[in-house]
Amino acid sequence: MKKFKELNACIARLQEVQAGNDLEPEQRKEIERALVHIKRLRRLPHLTQREVFCAVREIADSLLFAFLKK
Repeated sequence: MKKFKELNACIARLQEVQAGNDLEPEQRKEIERALVHIKRLRRLPHLTQREVFCAVREIADSLLFAFLKK
């Protein structure tokens, strides 16, 4: 992945959300799962478009599950 700056910004924002006190343990777990996916995406040098779409889908699923399940 070439756009490290954008991925680092996403990671920083999610870590800020995760550091907040108003989250339930399940939400923290799902945010951590999204962070793991983003960090893995950042480490992979040459991704196909399909791989990027799959990674984005996994990240979105984690975040949607965290915030829609209240």
